[in-house]
Amino acid sequence: MSSTNGHTSQPKGVSAEIAHERGYTYVKSLAQLNALEPRFTDPQQRTPALLIPQYRLGADGVHAWSERPEHPRIAQGGKTIKYEHPAGVPTCFDVLPRYQPSLADTTIPIWITEGAKKADALASAFGSAIVPINIGGVWNWRRRETSGASIPHPDFDGIAWAGRQVTLAYDNDVTRKREVQDAVKALARYLKGRGATVRVLVLPDDGEKVGVDDAIAAGMTTDTLRALLRNVEDLPRPTESEPRPRRWLAEDEIDQLRPPMWLIKSIIPAGEVTMVSGPGDTGKTFILLDMAKRVAQHYPVMYIAAEDASGIRVRKRAWEVHHHSPKNGNFLMWSGVLPLFDASEVDSFIDEVRALGLRMIVIDTLSQSISGADENSNGDMRIVLEHCQRIAHETGASVVFIHHTTKNGDTFRGASALKNDSYAHLEVSRDDDLIRLECGRVKNSAPFAPRYFKLVDVATDMADEEGAAITSCVIAPADRVVAGDTLTRNQMAMLGSLLLMTDAQGGAATTELQTASKLVGNSFYGALKRLRALGLVDKGEKRTDPLYITTAGRNRLAQESDNPEHHQDGVTINVAPPFEVNTRLQLLPLLP
Repeated sequence: MSSTNGHTSQPKGVSAEIAHERGYTYVKSLAQLNALEPRFTDPQQRTPALLIPQYRLGADGVHAWSERPEHPRIAQGGKTIKYEHPAGVPTCFDVLPRYQPSLADTTIPIWITEGAKKADALASAFGSAIVPINIGGVWNWRRRETSGASIPHPDFDGIAWAGRQVTLAYDNDVTRKREVQDAVKALARYLKGRGATVRVLVLPDDGEKVGVDDAIAAGMTTDTLRALLRNVEDLPRPTESEPRPRRWLAEDEIDQLRPPMWLIKSIIPAGEVTMVSGPGDTGKTFILLDMAKRVAQHYPVMYIAAEDASGIRVRKRAWEVHHHSPKNGNFLMWSGVLPLFDASEVDSFIDEVRALGLRMIVIDTLSQSISGADENSNGDMRIVLEHCQRIAHETGASVVFIHHTTKNGDTFRGASALKNDSYAHLEVSRDDDLIRLECGRVKNSAPFAPRYFKLVDVATDMADEEGAAITSCVIAPADRVVAGDTLTRNQMAMLGSLLLMTDAQGGAATTELQTASKLVGNSFYGALKRLRALGLVDKGEKRTDPLYITTAGRNRLAQESDNPEHHQDGVTINVAPPFEVNTRLQLLPLLP
């Protein structure tokens, strides 16, 4: 523990002994800050500040230093960032070294809280009677993988949980904030699944936010803290800051509801939520950017570039150059992530954009925007979709989110609620250089006929560091397809391989067919999906049954072989007219 110029590094409620072991350090200069923790980004480097070391269980020394600046930065939406964590450094379960040997002893209760100072206040009050663990935030018991999946933190595995008493000691807003209570209940379910007994600390709530460190600093004893423990099931329902408005409608009011309308005719419903799914590198972003720029010719649009803001800039400029359409100020970008699982972040977003008159909001991608949620959990995804619906209904904008498919490309990744709770679901696939956009489902309307596109290279008027023009792509309607769906080269190669394997061994496993056809990634899965949809390839009811070529597939392969006698004359049809924006929406009021 150190101090500078009269600034104490001993937080309230924390004993001198525990503060010394923790090693709180007050720094005044950037040089002092970077000497201890050089991994903060430029916006995070703010002095003077209190630096707080974290000790990951099972590791030697300091895992990372978090920062509590005296003058914190303000993020988008007006949220104050009280604590900074070094960019790119994984979170950890922070346990003071003296307590780490006790993690294997299930007779010693564990108290989990959301900050180092809170954990140290518990250590100061309880001594060796408990093991305090700092997880750093209400949802930080989950971690985002590079694949986009949210999983329980791996540090759980270093602790013995079965038969152990665990207390969740979050702040007193657990009784009034739904998102905090959701986090508590989800963590409690997980810990119970690992055999622990879980209770929740419910601190008195008079409207001012109070943590367990505040309570201990104010003189609350350990006996009083224990008396405030409750079963998770007994938590009071979150209070409302304002009385709820009447939510039921009289029959006359029902008749005044406006009918469903389109933002992009037959494709994107106005003021509702649409999911667009497809494998990687199939053109999803190019399609959505084309839609967004066409809508922006008439209305304001917000593009949330959670993955690649600079790439969107290049693609936007390529669209403008290709279509000879200069920018008009309607295409807005939210740089960074909008955490869709965090109700307070969603509230801030709505408040910030409500007055912009947005008619379309694109979220690219969903997996980057659901930190803390499990995309395979219907419960978590229903919360995410509820937040998307709130954004749509309170702003009047169509909310369209981009999502990935599973590895084999058969279906979208994650819980079924993503599709069931969306108003519409569009699917994008690619075979060779042909991009296919089709309707998976849409409420209150018949699905549109599939549309086909190709990517066209466009040299922008932007230059790289060597002065060369930066090139990107735009989608263009496929010039023609043959009625009856003439097979592509990839599809023909796959059918030919499967014919031989069906005759030789009754069919092929997916991996065997992939090896034989010499197709990989989207080329393989896109071709297989299309052949199965056409009835040319099938498999048995069991998951382990092999794929085989059908009689229709044999006939089709013969017809479209290299023998000219088997070629069919096709009919050229127009399959992908430009997306048509409904220009009458500005005459309609926003939804109440």
